[in-house]
Amino acid sequence: MEDDVRFAPWHTSTNYLEKTMKELPSDWDMLFLGYYEAANTDKVKKHSEHLVRPAIPYDLHAYVVNASMYDRLIEALEKEFQKPEGEMRAIDVVIAEDVAPKNNVFACKDNVAFQDEGYSSIVNHTIKGNYQKEVKKLHDHYETKELVTADSLPVMDSLIAGSLFQMAAEMIKVFESIS
Repeated sequence: MEDDVRFAPWHTSTNYLEKTMKELPSDWDMLFLGYYEAANTDKVKKHSEHLVRPAIPYDLHAYVVNASMYDRLIEALEKEFQKPEGEMRAIDVVIAEDVAPKNNVFACKDNVAFQDEGYSSIVNHTIKGNYQKEVKKLHDHYETKELVTADSLPVMDSLIAGSLFQMAAEMIKVFESIS
């Protein structure tokens, strides 16, 4: 998970993540809670009401890795780390280009998590992030321009960590119920 992740509060009240988790097939490898599709969106395949099969999933804001995928993911990353410093790609690029196309990867149809705007130490300048796009989608869909602004969405910090723990506990319950 990115250190500047924001979680979409409008999905909490609808149990969106719980519904999404129940739609995962038993042989899933990774689930992206938020990402940016680098390919044409027509290459994204609908899997179910809440899940899609991403084509080239960049900007991996937050994701879940199935234990059965650990060795394959570590192998792909270790292979990348063997490259000379100037040739190594970012982890999300390795996952998007090398891991996702060869594995059983899914994404939430609507991003549950997305990145904040701010300074990126990776690219050494301020980035726009994706939260403005997400807030616009929310406004367009729910017509709540007065209720939600980008500034009202929570940024990842120690207070959110407790929420993440609760979300993880809920995800475990969901997995147990569908196993």
